[in-house]
Order: sequence, then structure tokens, then C-alpha cells
Amino acid sequence: MNMEKVRDHFEQDASDYDHDILKFIPYYREQNQAMMDLIPFEGNARIRALDLGTGTGVLADFILRRYPMAEVAVLDLAENMLAAARERLGTFAERVTFQRGDFSKDEFGFGYDLILSGLSIHHLEDQAKKDLYRRIYQALNPGGLFLNRDMVLGATDRLNAVYEHLWLEYVRSMGEDPAACLERSRAEDIPACVEDQLEWLRGAGFVDVGCHWQRMNYAIFGGYKFSTENRHDERKNIV
Repeated sequence: MNMEKVRDHFEQDASDYDHDILKFIPYYREQNQAMMDLIPFEGNARIRALDLGTGTGVLADFILRRYPMAEVAVLDLAENMLAAARERLGTFAERVTFQRGDFSKDEFGFGYDLILSGLSIHHLEDQAKKDLYRRIYQALNPGGLFLNRDMVLGATDRLNAVYEHLWLEYVRSMGEDPAACLERSRAEDIPACVEDQLEWLRGAGFVDVGCHWQRMNYAIFGGYKFSTENRHDERKNIV
């Protein structure tokens, strides 16, 4: 994938992104809520979080509001997206750091309790996804959590065709041109099926790996970094 093409796309679309994304991503708000529901830390936890491919800072905003002691690093390829994120997150400026970069090759630090990515990793080739998952694992603290909300393929060609058809019908229902959307998706997107990505996460060292939410060609999945320490005091009681 030519990441320059992806960057140019998002540089151009940054000003309208928050409005337009509802036209192209089914269940977008439900996905945001599901991401937050899956985070296991208590509200007063002093967590360090990283938002890879932050876009306009939607997920970072949720984290900063929910965890008043949290510090969040955000990284994005497009400067215009980072500018939109800076505007959104201005209230939390003392708890946010911004980095322009390509997470497939640029360093993004270590010592995180939580790493999130939303609708971004699918731009990478499969080997680059595997390499990124290994680097994310290394960047997490023991017991830390990685969650990825992303476009995915169906597990079989038949399922993928069904998911693509339903997605294009949704796009049409929102007043957009499905042919144009499909053309751009095929030029920029390299999704992989959930099943393969769960195996890649396990191969990187993650434990308690699972797909937590999926509707057609969008899913939320992830895992924890192995820890021998008892960190239950920082986590919610999960029954």
C-alpha cells in the first residue's frame, strides 16, 4: 500500500470527516460505545493510552473524558487530521501529546496500559499488520490491553461478498455513490479476516484474544499482554 495515497486522502477529507463517516461506516456510534465498554480500568486509574491513527481524536476524546487521570498519546499520518484532533482535544491539552507519523514504521513509544486503533490498520499489507501487532505488544505494559476497531474481510469469499453487498446498500441508503465508494476502497483498503488477525495477535504474544463485536465487515477485536502480576485493583470487577 502506498501510504502517501492514504495520507493525501485524509488530508483532503479531514474537515468533513466527522460528518461523512456516518455515511460510510454502519453502526459507527455503537462501535465507539463498544470500544469504551471493553476497557477494564476503573475511572480513577492513572493509565497511559495510545491512539494509533487517531483521525479527529474521537477515541482519545472518549478516553480523556472517562479517565480524568489518564494521559493519551495520539498519532496520525495526516497533519490536517491532527489539527482537527488538536481542536477537539484542546480542553485536555495538558494530558495529550500529538505525533505525526506512519505507525507502520515510525516509533510510537513504550509503557502503555491501553493501545487503541480505529479504522486504520486495514490500510497495511498483511505482513505489516503482523509486524505492527508485535510492536504494539512490546509497547504495552504487562496486563495492558490492545483493541482494534477496523474494516475486515469475511471468513470466506461468499461471506465477504454478502458483507460487501450489505455495506454498499448502506452507503446507497445514505445518499452516496456505492460504485465510487467501492472503487476508492479497493484502491486504499487491504482488510484481513478476523480469524487470521486473531492468530496474528496470538503469534505476537497476546493472551485472552477475541473478537468482541462484529457486524458484517466491521469488527472490534484485541487481546492482553501477558502478566504474572495481580493488577485487579486497577480493573473493574468482571462477572
